[in-house]
Amino acid sequence: MDSKIPQIIRKSFIKEIIKKHSNIKVQSGVIDLLSECTTVSVSYISTICNAICNRKGKKAIGDEEVIEVLSKMDNEFILNMFEELRK
Repeated sequence: MDSKIPQIIRKSFIKEIIKKHSNIKVQSGVIDLLSECTTVSVSYISTICNAICNRKGKKAIGDEEVIEVLSKMDNEFILNMFEELRK
């Protein structure tokens, strides 16, 4: 049961975002796909951030590492969003 909690939270979060920012309906399969993509993306980013921290001798991932990884991914949308959140 505990292993399902993160998936349930992710799906609920995705549904809430879609509801707030869109007037379209989304099939449940799309929610599942977005949830899985979120998991894969976060895992990929955290793995690269961890490697950067190991190289720098740091014990914790900070926003600098996340920005570095996102910059290398050339994901302008996420970088702009992250910069807005930091203000």
